[in-house]
Amino acid sequence: MGKLLCDSGAVAEALTPSSASVGWSDPVHITAPTPDPEPWDGVRGLEDQQRRHLARIHARGVLWKNPSEGQAAESVGFSLEHGGEVEADGNCLFTAARTAMGGKVGARELRQRTVGRFLEDYGRDDGVGRRAIDAAIQHLYLPDLRAGWGVHVVQEVKLLAKKADRPVLDASIQELVDLGLQREVAAESIYKEQCMAVEDGESWGKYMSISGLPEDEYDIITLQYTEAGLLTVDENQDGHAAAFGDDIAIESLATEFKREVYVVQAHGSDAMVDEENCVFFLPHRPRGQICEPPIFLFMKGTGWCGAGGDHYEPLMATPIPLISQEKAAVLQFQQKHMGYFWTFLTYINALSGPTIILLYPLYASIQALESPSKLDDEQWLAYWILYSFLTLLEMVADPILKWIPIWYQMKVVLVAWLVLPQFRGAAFLYQRFVREHLIRHNNGMTKDNGDHTSSTSPSSSSPKKEKKKPLLAFLNSKKGGQAD
Repeated sequence: MGKLLCDSGAVAEALTPSSASVGWSDPVHITAPTPDPEPWDGVRGLEDQQRRHLARIHARGVLWKNPSEGQAAESVGFSLEHGGEVEADGNCLFTAARTAMGGKVGARELRQRTVGRFLEDYGRDDGVGRRAIDAAIQHLYLPDLRAGWGVHVVQEVKLLAKKADRPVLDASIQELVDLGLQREVAAESIYKEQCMAVEDGESWGKYMSISGLPEDEYDIITLQYTEAGLLTVDENQDGHAAAFGDDIAIESLATEFKREVYVVQAHGSDAMVDEENCVFFLPHRPRGQICEPPIFLFMKGTGWCGAGGDHYEPLMATPIPLISQEKAAVLQFQQKHMGYFWTFLTYINALSGPTIILLYPLYASIQALESPSKLDDEQWLAYWILYSFLTLLEMVADPILKWIPIWYQMKVVLVAWLVLPQFRGAAFLYQRFVREHLIRHNNGMTKDNGDHTSSTSPSSSSPKKEKKKPLLAFLNSKKGGQAD
């Protein structure tokens, strides 16, 4: 979760100025596909104009130069993709940074190293810079409630309560409640009197070390105010509240790892001036040398009013090569026409299945009915038997077959072998595997019937023979007619 520092001359002098905002290059300089919004379709909480803008950034990429190397630095291109959602538990800055950096360091360790770096640098400076940082911290966490209402409707005061002191604090609050005070008024009075305010670098270090775990030394108490007075008191009785990462933490994180950190901020219609400015890059430069490529984080804002309403998510930066305009023009031409060709192949693939599996066999089966040859009857009867078996197999084995990526193409090739006249696969399978078993089975049934007939008495068998005579006579007459 993040907040922006106020624009003041003192803060600008205390904190090292960040490098110029990263811009994205013209698409002819970078090997990039046609803008495709798909990478951002699954990201929740974005408006259409934000998705379009982020898709354009993804397609074009961004250019970065190491400011430590001056004008001689070579440009590096990066393709930015959303790295997935992270839990909104107050640790999102460090969780997102961990993912963007490749997951080599845990989120809690990142928080501890960030705080350690800040305290080390803060301890070295006992002059103007230190006082300016203290003023910035007071502005963020102990604001002057007599001003600032033109920027925020709600302002917050952060206090730190030792976990070991919570029973004593609760008892003191209850005493005031028993005397007739409202719970929130009593809590405000006790917490302000007995808890630590976040008002300088030392208290900021204690505050930013809190990750909402039982091993934390302090719990965060939040007093929310409107211009009319106290609004609510978040007592955080379960101790799960974590310190939201702010710009001071991001700069210390950048300093610790000697990498610039760029926050790609995307704000909706409640905060943007126009669509072209709904996404912008906010740079954070380390206090010292830059030795590695930058880290990119995505901030999904909920508006300018309501501090702490922003949320960090990782952006995965993939290096991309830079090419000349001539090569880019050729690549764009090839990509455009390859897109048309791929679309054409997709339609062919979709139509080939029904045509080969159903339309052609139906047409050929109708032709076989009118043909005097017995071979085509055998071919298409065999095909429809195998088609029924294949359909039944698909219904039964669907949970397994759907894991085979090319199953549909395999089925089309198999059916083509079954139906095409050059192969006559259906007739082959019927003759090779089915017909022999049927003949053997029918012969066995005939033999069993003969044995059963011979074992019966003449008196019992004579009625059956009499019943068969009319049918045999009819069949013989039909055979005789065909012979004539």
